[in-house]
Amino acid sequence: MVAGGTLVGGTYVFAKIPAPDALPAGQTSTIYFSDGATEMAKIGRENRTIVALDKIPKHMQHAVIATEDQSFYSNEGVDVAGIVRAAWNNFTGGERQGASTITQQYARKIAELTENSYKRKVEEAAVAMKLADKYTKDEILGFYLNTVYFGRSAYGVEAAAKAYFDLNSAMELTVEQSIMLAGFIKNPDGGGGSSAFDPNVNPNDAKARFEANRNSLVELKPKLAKYGSDAYQVTKDMQMPAVPKFDRSNRKAQTQFGLDTPTGHIVHNVMDELTQLQKTDRNIKAVAETPEDLKDAGLKIVTTIDLASQGAAQTYADVTGKDSPLKGIPATQTAALVAVEPFTGRVLAYYGGNKGSDLDYAGSWVDPVLGDGQRTTAGFHAPASSFKIYTLAAALSQGISINSWWDGRPRDFDGRPKNASNGIRNANAEGDCAKGSCQLWEMTAQSLNVPFYQLTTDLDNKAAAVLETARAAGVRYMRDVIPGKGAIWDLNAHKATELANTGQNTSATVFDIEIGFGQYPITVIDHANGVASLAAGGQAAKAHFIAEIYKDDKKLFTESLKLTAMPGFTSQMGADMAWTLEHVAAKYNWNPKDRKVAAKTGTWENGNDKYKGQNAHSWTVGYSPANKDKKYNGVAVAVWVGNKGDELPIKQANGEKMQGSSGAGKIFDKFIKKVSEKKPTAKFAPPKFVGDEDAGDGKSPTPSTENNQSQGNPGPGGGNNNPGPGGGNATPPGGGPGGGGGGGGNRGGRD
Repeated sequence: MVAGGTLVGGTYVFAKIPAPDALPAGQTSTIYFSDGATEMAKIGRENRTIVALDKIPKHMQHAVIATEDQSFYSNEGVDVAGIVRAAWNNFTGGERQGASTITQQYARKIAELTENSYKRKVEEAAVAMKLADKYTKDEILGFYLNTVYFGRSAYGVEAAAKAYFDLNSAMELTVEQSIMLAGFIKNPDGGGGSSAFDPNVNPNDAKARFEANRNSLVELKPKLAKYGSDAYQVTKDMQMPAVPKFDRSNRKAQTQFGLDTPTGHIVHNVMDELTQLQKTDRNIKAVAETPEDLKDAGLKIVTTIDLASQGAAQTYADVTGKDSPLKGIPATQTAALVAVEPFTGRVLAYYGGNKGSDLDYAGSWVDPVLGDGQRTTAGFHAPASSFKIYTLAAALSQGISINSWWDGRPRDFDGRPKNASNGIRNANAEGDCAKGSCQLWEMTAQSLNVPFYQLTTDLDNKAAAVLETARAAGVRYMRDVIPGKGAIWDLNAHKATELANTGQNTSATVFDIEIGFGQYPITVIDHANGVASLAAGGQAAKAHFIAEIYKDDKKLFTESLKLTAMPGFTSQMGADMAWTLEHVAAKYNWNPKDRKVAAKTGTWENGNDKYKGQNAHSWTVGYSPANKDKKYNGVAVAVWVGNKGDELPIKQANGEKMQGSSGAGKIFDKFIKKVSEKKPTAKFAPPKFVGDEDAGDGKSPTPSTENNQSQGNPGPGGGNNNPGPGGGNATPPGGGPGGGGGGGGNRGGRD
């Protein structure tokens, strides 16, 4: 009676259930460093790596068949006796359930049949028969071996080989290891995350299970000769292999890893970039239609991150580490560092904090795959005088020479009184430049704000010219400081003349003249990208994290290394800028032993009146020269040091006030020297001193000084490699970084 009912019910269900069109088996995606071999992170809901059947040893295939379904090659996908037995148990209230074939087990998986009942057994059989009708035995076996659960969070043989035996792939499995793994399928999660038949969980049960499965394979092997059993040997005297203890921290046994480490911030940036590619690249779209699908797409993503450079970034920028030059600074402070390769835009190193689960102080990303899909905001910081590199680039682009003379004395601007709380001034300034005229290169090296305010007002389109130069170099986002707003602006979505003061109005819609000396917050990664473009002589490449993407060993994507020329900026101007910024690096002894580097510091004062005169942001940016003959592009770096939360005064470990050179500069020094080791020697092109030397508002002391300077000799205020110390303090109206009108943000210090 039960058999008859089973037949009728099974026939009805078979007719009703459609044949499976797709075989869903999400697998983890792995992110690698640029070498393509060192794993950075793994993401996915289940720890699975799908491999072709020929990448699974015959002895592993046959061990599973001997253990789970000895009639696999001859049955029609269904164990009829098992169905009847399950029906009888359901009818009588028994607990014992019959074993399913491999095809039935897989059918249960893809049809998501979880109910422990006769109905489920019949549905499982119906799907199994349709699978058997549609696919070959090898295809079904491959599906099963890539999806079955072994315990230790390992789905599929490839993941199990790594999780249980710490192997690189399933092809490395021995016969003994294969027999043991096959035995884990029966009870994969009964031992605290590991299989109940793991010898570390229950040695006696493990030994009995291994020996029974070994003997089954010995007996079945002759019958599998035409299926390749001659490729291996198995005997009844084979002993149970050792199994390493379950270590949950072992990356090979984890569903996801690398997200709660410093490189976790890189993973979020990769996901941001990947979701953008998904919208434009048909190959990526084909393997994952939605951002959620990317988590289980089984991609191999090779990043641009250089393992050695990332190690140096984490060593020196982690201010809590024993080797950081800022070890011992207050716990409220942190640092961020990004290194970008000029001419390519490859992000070589990225440090935004110790944990990917915490705030990222280096960038601003949108991650709908692993995050909430909202833009992060902690990475915006007022760049202070380090931003003057874009003002200088804008001036050079408009034909103003670094040898032009400018007045550095405090004075009225647009009704703003000198040395007042809302004026433009040079506090703590020393040397002749703050008391009179100096050339633009020296005003840059000494970092005086008064001449840069004047320079910005003299440019065509004023603040908009600086904004457009920064955007063209690679600064994508800028945050305003309008009280009550503090919005983030996508500079690629607006014309610079729509956002910044062009002289047509008395105040800008968003960004005013103070942009010339770095009032408005940007991210560390954008700053590094902009520096890289200037290092490349005005050839801008988009900063990016993804170099290549693979799916099942097939390359889906290769990075684009397209260069875009910054309007009006030439390689000769780049040489003049590098010569100017070499003076800063030389002043602080930041040059590696076999080359010079270019650098610019910046310090932004605290916007809270309570901490008036104290600093809140420390910056240093810079770059090393390229050697194109040796295929070395140099490196561009941006470093920031500041507060994790509220803007408190930033201090050195000894309690003294921190400035650009004494904070971020110390990290820059260590990093640029480390990443320059063993690199081809290189030097900057000599300066050309292009542009109009009469463009400034200052006065040359004597004609002879002008002639000497035209030959590359420094003017007053310092020697060729030792510019006179400077400073510069500007209190912008309308509040410090982030808005709020809290008394203004001051740029101060001698750098």
